[in-house]
Amino acid sequence: MKIGEAAEALDTSIQTLRLYENNGLIKSRRTPQGTRYYNEEELSRLKAIRSFNELGVHYYELKQLASVRLDSQTGHQASELLRSQLKQLQQQFLDMEKMLKHNLEEIGESLSLLEQCSGCRKSPRRKICKHCDVSQGIEQVDLLQLIWDQKDGLNGTAD
Repeated sequence: MKIGEAAEALDTSIQTLRLYENNGLIKSRRTPQGTRYYNEEELSRLKAIRSFNELGVHYYELKQLASVRLDSQTGHQASELLRSQLKQLQQQFLDMEKMLKHNLEEIGESLSLLEQCSGCRKSPRRKICKHCDVSQGIEQVDLLQLIWDQKDGLNGTAD
């Protein structure tokens, strides 16, 4: 499969696939004319690279994982090194999962409180809404601290 077809199959860009190659994460085969060509095994590798990179795993970390087996003298050595790296990656994702759950809860709580603003005709400013039940609840939801105007106002005026 040519690079354009691979990019389309992976829902990414040709530039991204070239970036993966330039970072040493994949070696493409070339046609005699120099066109990059990927088989199914390489596509699977690209899917893994893309998936983990989109989740915040840096290229150098992926390159480390990809090179452990080739750089190891024995299967045992490779196993030990990979076990350590994969456990770190697992912990990174568990921490991320915890943050995602918290943020989803924040969004849900924000949506519930904001629903009470539906139909309100007042200007949505902290000083105008300070006696509203919704404004009383914003202290409990960090996300609402971003959504609500700052106490001193973003334009520098005091409430």
